[in-house]
Amino acid sequence: MLKTLIAFLFLLLGQSSFAADTTWLNRQWIKTGKENASYYSLVAKEASSWHRQIFYVLNGQLYMNGFYSDAACNTKTGNFKYYSPNGLLTDSVVYQNNIALYNCIFHDNGQKKTVLIHNEKNIATYVNSWDRFGNESYLDTFYHDNKGQDCHKDTAFLKGIINKEDSIWRLRFYYIDNGRLYITAYFKERLCKTRVKYSVWRHQEMQRDSVLFNDNGKKKEAWYFYNNGNKNAWQTYDSSGKIVIARNWDENGIETKADTSSIHALPVEGYKAWEKRLMKQMNNDNSLDWKYRRDLYSSVYISFFVNEDGTLKSAAIKEASLYPAMDTLILNACKGTLLWKPCSIHGRRRPCTRVKCFSYVAGVVLKAKDMYY
Repeated sequence: MLKTLIAFLFLLLGQSSFAADTTWLNRQWIKTGKENASYYSLVAKEASSWHRQIFYVLNGQLYMNGFYSDAACNTKTGNFKYYSPNGLLTDSVVYQNNIALYNCIFHDNGQKKTVLIHNEKNIATYVNSWDRFGNESYLDTFYHDNKGQDCHKDTAFLKGIINKEDSIWRLRFYYIDNGRLYITAYFKERLCKTRVKYSVWRHQEMQRDSVLFNDNGKKKEAWYFYNNGNKNAWQTYDSSGKIVIARNWDENGIETKADTSSIHALPVEGYKAWEKRLMKQMNNDNSLDWKYRRDLYSSVYISFFVNEDGTLKSAAIKEASLYPAMDTLILNACKGTLLWKPCSIHGRRRPCTRVKCFSYVAGVVLKAKDMYY
């Protein structure tokens, strides 16, 4: 009776001691209230690492155990193990700087199901699968996060399935939240190095890309589509991957001679008008004494970082000239262009960077030249 009472008190005190440090998580490891939690997390610093353990709320069973190199638990390092609610090992992953170098998934009878190995550049170098009896299997299931990295199924954005069909490997990705198809692709190898063809769909089942490949893995023919489902571009390629024929359409479905496949961010007033206005502003700026400025001859490179919606995130000096005061004058003028026409790839807006070189002679800005994107 005394032993039972002591054990009960120890359990009660133990629960009380970690309750204040507990982080409650939902099924996707997102912080939530205790009433909505599937897991709870405990973190403790050990030497130079942070040891994190995650437990099932339902029965207190250990779910995940691993170490991070940072207090925020963003960078995984070493061996991570995952368990089922009844304590069976389901996954064992070895990380180095957040890259999963070795990933082993187990059947519920303890047999290995899949082994996947990456190198330090996060490139897969080996994969194999077995059924629950230890026989080699030609079917793999795995999971990716929204950055395309391998992850545990509970934190996944996509579910991947690959299987062998005759001599070709068929890969499919499905959206986790609605189960709809995202990518279907065919490769010559299990590690998906040489593509045969693939198609991509958006979240709402509209096709986004459809591409065929030559035997050497280079593109052969490609169709691209806008977010509204209309055609964006059709391209054919020679065996080296160079475009031979290209047709383009605007977002309303009208064929156009303009290249719609890649549109760089542009100032809303038009590029030439923007350059002219910018240089005029720089040359009318008297904040720098002209007696000093007339002796200045050099060039400065300015980077423009443009958001997906076309707003200017920032402008910065990428390569300075010989004269910091002149660089500052030019940079301040560049920061005034806050709104751009956004960059788009096949009709899909993306953030981008533009680099421009401004050259000045005797303190007068005479040339503005695009360098690269």
